[in-house]
Amino acid sequence: MIKTEFPYHALDAMAETYPYLSQPASFYLLSGDLGMVFYQIHRALHQQETELPPEVELFLERYTSHMHLSPQTYSFAEGGTGFSWVLAYLNNLGILEFDDEDFAELDTFVHQMGMHQFQLGNYDLWYGGIGSALYFWERGGDHPYFAQAIDTLDQTAIKDEQGIRWLYQRRLAFEGKEQADFGFAHGLLSVMVFLARVHQMGIRKEKSMALLEGLFKFLQPAIKLSAEGRNFPSALQYNGDAPGVKFTNRLAFCYGDLGAACAFQLIGNYTGQDRFFELAQQLGHRTLGRQSAEDTGLSFGGMCHGFYGAAYLYAKLHHWTGDKAYQTAMEFWQEEGHAFIERVGGIKNFCGDAAFTESGTIIDHGFINGSSGAALAQLTIDNKMQHAGWDRMLFLS
Repeated sequence: MIKTEFPYHALDAMAETYPYLSQPASFYLLSGDLGMVFYQIHRALHQQETELPPEVELFLERYTSHMHLSPQTYSFAEGGTGFSWVLAYLNNLGILEFDDEDFAELDTFVHQMGMHQFQLGNYDLWYGGIGSALYFWERGGDHPYFAQAIDTLDQTAIKDEQGIRWLYQRRLAFEGKEQADFGFAHGLLSVMVFLARVHQMGIRKEKSMALLEGLFKFLQPAIKLSAEGRNFPSALQYNGDAPGVKFTNRLAFCYGDLGAACAFQLIGNYTGQDRFFELAQQLGHRTLGRQSAEDTGLSFGGMCHGFYGAAYLYAKLHHWTGDKAYQTAMEFWQEEGHAFIERVGGIKNFCGDAAFTESGTIIDHGFINGSSGAALAQLTIDNKMQHAGWDRMLFLS
């Protein structure tokens, strides 16, 4: 039983005077002002309000008129692909009224940018080719992008006796590190979920399953199922000071056992294969006893790798499986999130990833690490997982 409540009313009051009304807005999907807008929209949906707050209407008007498509800012997280996804999502909610002709330029841009990234070997969910797939799923239908993406993944894959894999191009480009990233947010888990979902759609069925099987063959030897945690690896590094398999204690969406449990549950949902359901349960149940900061890497409230993110992932696992152990874990992390808000002096002081610096607290009200993402997660949990479509940006639906 949850003892405390999320401070929705305090966040509502703050949202009414949020700075995007008085200064240039940040249109970043994951870290910009869109998080607060998404919270307000879903708050209105849950309260069955027929009109959106006027500040949201104003923001959307600015958003649609100022959107700029550029190859330099193409990504889902911070660019045109994310902008386009938002428009498709809000259109599906009936908040916007666009038709296929209105989306034509966006379809072309997202398709071209996504395929270019796949050809470069950049599959990244938020910064590469899979981000474009999120957009086309939101648009609906059997878009040619999916088949072309499978063909390109097949052409760019490293194939040997170990299985199939792709190197993490962003880490290679920025740090010179040659590694296979195993995470959900940026790594091979998102590729597995992508392959499984496209297979379920009946697109390139044999090829998508062959890639999925080869990738799982590569990943499986690195998974260690033990009681102490850190079961699912974060990366396999080939060069640098410390080559080898890397593990993290993080209990989060981006990296670690909890995100991996959700990914394999989704892969099981899409393929119907028991081995993926079993692995999801093995990974998920081994997280249940981990609650300290040392065992989880959690110290703040955010969605990606914070208290409310952990609560939401357990809520998803409970929603998918009905396993009450996940509900208990969800409630624990909700309480940790509520306590965090009290500890920092209220929702107005919600801290981001790097919560404390020499210059003081870093306030964050964005989606991925800030108060709006935490509020969306809690709002959806409180309403028994209704209106959860926003989590498609996390590949969780």
